[in-house]
Amino acid sequence: MLVYLLSSQLKVMKLGMTLLISGIFGNVLDKIILGASVDFIPLGPFSFNIADVFQWVGAGIILFKVFRKEDVIWY
Repeated sequence: MLVYLLSSQLKVMKLGMTLLISGIFGNVLDKIILGASVDFIPLGPFSFNIADVFQWVGAGIILFKVFRKEDVIWY
């Protein structure tokens, strides 16, 4: 819903919000259906799944745009 309230100049931030929300939704579905989040991308001592990657990328895009486009966001 918040995506519709943002300015049209913030298309990349809308993408970040979509990625973050879809990653959260994917992990919630894994927890409901499978009882746990299936992590299958090993990266050293950590392991990830696609939903986790979506969350991190989405959060990174949002943070980057908040600092770069603050004049558009906080008008």
